[in-house]
Amino acid sequence: MTAIEKSYRFRVATAGASVVEGNVDWTETGNIATVGDIGGQTVHPTKGQTTARPWSVEIVDLNEAITARLSNANGRAHLLRRLADIAESTNGGSTWTVLATARIDRVEMVDVAAFRFTMQDERSVERVTTIFTGSNTTRVLPRGLAASWLAYAGARHTTYQVNTVDTVNDVSQYVFLGNNDEDVDPPTVSEQIMDLLEADVVDAPANYQGNFRTLRVSINGVDREILSINGSPPQDPLKKLREEPRRWLRFFDVADYEDTPGFARQVYFHMGSRDPSPELPLHIGGLSGVDPFTFVKDLYDGGYQGTNPATVRYEAARFTAYDPATNPHGLVDNPRFPRMHWRITSPANMAEWLEDNIYGPLGVVPFINAAGEVSPRIALMPAVDQIADPDTLPELTAANLAAPHPGWVNDGRELITVVEVTFEYATAPSFIRTRAAGGLFGSLFGTGILLPTEGGQDVGGDLLVTKQLKLTKEHDRAADFRAVHPVTVRGIHRPLNQWAFLNKLALDLFERFGDGPIYTDASPLSGAASAPAEGDWVRINLPGSYPALQNQSRTGSRIAQILSKVYGADGVRFELLEGGPNSQPMGTPTISLAANAADPENAIDVTVSGLEAGGSYEAHFAVATLEPAEDSSDWQFRHARGSAVSPATSVTFTVRGIPAGSTVWGRARETAVGRISSDWSTADSQATTGLSAPTGLASSGVVGDEATISWTVGEAAFDLMVDLILQSGGAQVVAPFRLPAGSARWRFTGLALSTGYTARVWHVDDYGGASSKTTVNFSTTGTAATLSKPRSIRVLVGVT
Repeated sequence: MTAIEKSYRFRVATAGASVVEGNVDWTETGNIATVGDIGGQTVHPTKGQTTARPWSVEIVDLNEAITARLSNANGRAHLLRRLADIAESTNGGSTWTVLATARIDRVEMVDVAAFRFTMQDERSVERVTTIFTGSNTTRVLPRGLAASWLAYAGARHTTYQVNTVDTVNDVSQYVFLGNNDEDVDPPTVSEQIMDLLEADVVDAPANYQGNFRTLRVSINGVDREILSINGSPPQDPLKKLREEPRRWLRFFDVADYEDTPGFARQVYFHMGSRDPSPELPLHIGGLSGVDPFTFVKDLYDGGYQGTNPATVRYEAARFTAYDPATNPHGLVDNPRFPRMHWRITSPANMAEWLEDNIYGPLGVVPFINAAGEVSPRIALMPAVDQIADPDTLPELTAANLAAPHPGWVNDGRELITVVEVTFEYATAPSFIRTRAAGGLFGSLFGTGILLPTEGGQDVGGDLLVTKQLKLTKEHDRAADFRAVHPVTVRGIHRPLNQWAFLNKLALDLFERFGDGPIYTDASPLSGAASAPAEGDWVRINLPGSYPALQNQSRTGSRIAQILSKVYGADGVRFELLEGGPNSQPMGTPTISLAANAADPENAIDVTVSGLEAGGSYEAHFAVATLEPAEDSSDWQFRHARGSAVSPATSVTFTVRGIPAGSTVWGRARETAVGRISSDWSTADSQATTGLSAPTGLASSGVVGDEATISWTVGEAAFDLMVDLILQSGGAQVVAPFRLPAGSARWRFTGLALSTGYTARVWHVDDYGGASSKTTVNFSTTGTAATLSKPRSIRVLVGVT
């Protein structure tokens, strides 16, 4: 046996550097005393969690290089959290191979002139970073979402009219006009909102300056500071509101703002720089959701952290767009993952939040690469886009592994026979009409709008409450041994399609962990066998000596994924998670789509055939005029996931929640326990029936700044949308808003005088389908409507 002499090099980067190469503060080679095991993580693949394995280097400070760098000019130590790398050389230092890059976590003097550096992986930044600070997306008045989120409508602006203007101090006073119903009282400030306002008052206010820390009023899209409410003195801006018997918000003063009396303005109050809370949540995802790994990248780049954000180093290639041919490991727009929504009610720890809400539920592990960057990889069974031919994988054999041959352990602690998912979702206690939600747990397509109600008024999404729903999916082996794998998905929404997500997650886990994972240790010799990185797949081929469990023999080869790669004094050690037999991907099934007779506007029937007896399938769908490309982001996790009942080789099911008047495309692939999934089938398509437009749209009651429109419905069972644009240029004046099915009239107020408008009305379903728009033109007159009379006056008799 030939001995190999190794040399080590330890380099520390300059403060604040994002890479070591090119930013070296100092280098040590000959003074290195000891080097322990380097790199690796403890990986919990079923949870998407990783635990750091700190490694250390001891250096003798003979030339006082460390001593010189321990402190800055003020005598303060400043080495912690710097990047450093460790490299080895087997040719006396002529060439170096970097083994690991990490951050200095601890510097310890272990002798008079010896120091031990303990290193942590890059996720140490995540573990000490708080996200979701200083931002929320909930309006205070009118209470509701700042914009539509998922299937919930954003709160409409309320209408105020300028009453008086203090030209000396630039203070404008606004009087509440109300909405289209003159009998509606001014808005009532709830106890909850009052508490928020009280806590936000500036301790030492000054006249004619904003008297609230974070409360702002948006007037025609521009934020303004508030002086007082209901004519309260500036030193106590809530005094008169506090004393109001019903706490009606009647008017308010705006500081440093000039305006013209008599004109209506669109207004709302918000606290956009407050930490999210149950009263002021942060809603992420909008109407159509956010790509989960685009969101991870945003967090790693410092998003949602306020000022001076902490950034996390990551492997850029993992956060690029998926392409089955050129970038199969790209996580962005990867059809395996859904677009997602979250409702955030408090700041959170970055590492824990990502593991609980993205990595764990989606089957991805945040590995660390050789450059010390976070490099997430899918930990579930691979598909043909990841492994088209197992024979081309790096191979571990008796010839390139150190003796003794690898052992393995079938770990019952991670056996999964029952998947139990607890959905924490947001819903509103009452609706104008219940509609299917979109996104991860909602409808397969689109995001119709829900209108939470209170006393018949649209009050936006502020009344959303958090509820829980627990569902379970059992493996066949659960009758023999129940091993429950709990998953909690937090901060999401109304889970009307929760079974689709549960089936997807459960079958993915059962296919890999339904009999318990098999972990393997292997020590490849130097060369090609030791090159694969954490997250890579390899082939283990030890015929005649290694039990091949899939065929009850001691021969055959298997595929396995590297979970951990550790460099020790005796070479590289792999920890691997077995996948299954070394076999070609499964055969590609076929899919056919047909109209659903009971609901031709919003549903189709699907048949998947050509499966192995009792085989599992996964089907994706997309709404598009033309067939999307294989790697198109239109194929978003709008899926069905299940199994044919053995010995059947086909299955038929119904997909609902499709936009009316659209073309839906479907494709399928086959999966099985310990097998590489098939390629996607040839896509098939089916059109849904469109909606008829309203008719007879006409205007009436056009007086000054008001106008009424009316129409005849085209679809009795479908809601309507109404908006208003300028005839000249088509600029939006009134944003589209939704009316219940059967509505046939609406009145606009606060319009500009002597101006031409175009009103539009159309039918919509709950999933993004819409009829054509019916329009009517009208022009306002040159005289403004009279300011609304004071309302809600109460005369109390017999009270002293």
